[in-house]
Amino acid sequence: RGPSTDAMFSGLTQGAVSESSLELNIKGKKRSVLVLVPPGSKIEAVIVYVSLPCFIPISLQKQAVETIAKYLCASFKAKMFVLYEDSFDIPQINSVEDWGHEMSSVIEALPFQGKFVFVDNSLGKGIPSIWKLESRLSACVIINPFAWFNDEFYGSPAHQGILQTISASLQPYVDRNVDECVKTVGNVCFAESTEDIDRAVSLYKEAMKVASDNWWLLQLFGPSHLQDFQPFCKSLPKLGEVPVVLLCGSFSSPVMVRETASRFAGIMLNAGISYIQDSNMWFEVEGEIPIKSVAYTLTQVMQHEGRPFKVSELVAKTLLHRKTQTGPT
Repeated sequence: RGPSTDAMFSGLTQGAVSESSLELNIKGKKRSVLVLVPPGSKIEAVIVYVSLPCFIPISLQKQAVETIAKYLCASFKAKMFVLYEDSFDIPQINSVEDWGHEMSSVIEALPFQGKFVFVDNSLGKGIPSIWKLESRLSACVIINPFAWFNDEFYGSPAHQGILQTISASLQPYVDRNVDECVKTVGNVCFAESTEDIDRAVSLYKEAMKVASDNWWLLQLFGPSHLQDFQPFCKSLPKLGEVPVVLLCGSFSSPVMVRETASRFAGIMLNAGISYIQDSNMWFEVEGEIPIKSVAYTLTQVMQHEGRPFKVSELVAKTLLHRKTQTGPT
C-alpha cells in the first residue's frame, strides 16, 4: 500500500468507548439496540448505524463496529446507536415498504431529538427511511447498496437465473445447516489466500452457532429483495440536499453493488461514490484496512456534522474514491 494511503489512515485516532444495551418497547414488542458512547463526554452528535450486512450475525460484526466507534465517538463526542437483527420485528416484515416503516419506527423511538448521521449497512433495507426521515438527517453513508438493476436486466433470463441461484443457496439457512452455510463465504469475502478464507469460515461457523432466530429469518429476504427493490427504487422521488456517501467494496460486484450506487447517485442531489479498500461485501472480517477505510470515510463525514457540505468535494479529497480495483460481475 502506498505512502499516501498510510498517511491518510495515520490521521485516525482511537478513543475509549463504553457499550450498553438499550431495550425499546414498540407496539408491545421488545427491541434491542447497542449503544456506544465516549465515557465522560458531553454528547454533541448522534450516529445511527444500521448493521444488517450480507450474512453476518451481530457477534461477528461487533469487533469492527466497536473499532469504528472508537475512531468516531471520542473524536466527535458522538453517541452511536447500533441497530441489528434483534432491533426489528422481522417476522412481520414482508416488503421493502415494510422495512421503511419498521426502521423509521425504531429510529424515532430512540432517546434523542434532532438531527443525526445515518449509516446504512443493510444492503439497502434502510434506504426507504432516508426519505421518511430526510428532515432529521445531517448526512448519510450507505454501505454496499444492493440490487437496483437496469431496466434491460430486470426480468431478463439472467435476472431470473440469479433469483433461482440465490433461492437455492438459501436452503442451508432455512435448514440452519452451518456446514453448508459457510460455502457462501467465498462469494462475499475478499481474501488474498486460502488461509484468509479458512479464518473467515471458522469465525462464521462460531457466529452462526450463537445467532438469534431473527438473524436466521433475516437471511431469507434475498430473493424478495432482488425482485422488489428495483421497482421500489424507480418510484422514489429525487432526494434533496442531504449529503450522501455511497460506499462500495472495491471488489464488490459491479452489477449488484456499484451500478446500484451509481443509480442512487443519479436521484440524490448531493451524493458521491467512495470505495472500501481491499473489500468485497464483508469489510467487518476482511482485515484492518477495510475497517479503516470505512472509519476514515465516516470521520470525513463527521467533520462536517451539522454543517452543509458538498459530497463531491469530500470524496475528491480522499483516495478512497479512486476505483483502482475491479470485482467480479
